[in-house]
Amino acid sequence: MSCGCQDATTAPSAKAFADAYQAKFNTPPSTYSPEAYDATNLLIEAIKVAKAAGKIDRKSVNDAVGKADFTGITGQIKFGPDGDLPAGVGTVNLFQQKAGAIVSLGDVSKAS
Repeated sequence: MSCGCQDATTAPSAKAFADAYQAKFNTPPSTYSPEAYDATNLLIEAIKVAKAAGKIDRKSVNDAVGKADFTGITGQIKFGPDGDLPAGVGTVNLFQQKAGAIVSLGDVSKAS
């Protein structure tokens, strides 16, 4: 199966996040937890940019999000002029069920 998400329990870039999540909630992070973490942090940064520019409102924050080039635990997040991810940005990961567990096979573009 494929997913535009990262398995925070196995991805080296998400280890600190996964450990903190497990400690706080006594369960491993679920699907899209790392992406939600990155989206939240991108939004916080956009609010800071809008504040530094002198105005925090919907438009200024939206503009800051649109101009963001943010590297989080899931990778790089930036948007094209149409608001979509530019070609080549973002990863779709491949997973397989083995012995009752879902196992990450990594980036679908690099899987064999």
